[in-house]
Amino acid sequence: MYVQDTPNPLSIKIVIPSGVTRGEYVSFFSAQEALHIPVLKEILELPGVQHIFLAPEFMTVTKDEMTPWNLLQSIVMCVLNHYSSSFPLNKLGEAPVLEEKNISYTQEEQSILEEIETLIATRVRPNVEADGGTIQFDHMDMERGIVYVRLEGACSGCPHSAETLTYGIENLLKHYIPEVHSVEAVMDDMASNFST
Repeated sequence: MYVQDTPNPLSIKIVIPSGVTRGEYVSFFSAQEALHIPVLKEILELPGVQHIFLAPEFMTVTKDEMTPWNLLQSIVMCVLNHYSSSFPLNKLGEAPVLEEKNISYTQEEQSILEEIETLIATRVRPNVEADGGTIQFDHMDMERGIVYVRLEGACSGCPHSAETLTYGIENLLKHYIPEVHSVEAVMDDMASNFST
């Protein structure tokens, strides 16, 4: 188990070689949400901790601006070491259900969406996960050519996320898919409350 810095100064990525989840991506914003997972509950109860993002091979811990990392990081690692036999976590509960979009696409549009999802999964997500976050395709406004994505983990609230969207994801998608004109981030209510 080891810590990696992320481009977001408020987040650290903790790599857990045994694995963290069994393929899920889940966020926790309060100890109440993590009552059934003692290790997460204990970390979320630490002063300054605002968010834990879990991915299959790592977890990202995000703090507030006031709390320094030097002591907090040591305490988080002590908690994780105490619970090290708990990983990978089995009882994650249900991930928040995202609002279902009632959008119907033609077969040609569906083909474009599949290409977007493939590019994000193969060319973007591995790099974003290396920095302690993840990206999920949400939907596309076909009429305006806008692709909407969700940034989670260290990417949520990161000062570099706008650059990542514009210079990384948008340029890549526009290069391969002429129907794409721009890429924008979508935030759910929990994440938007957290980032303010």
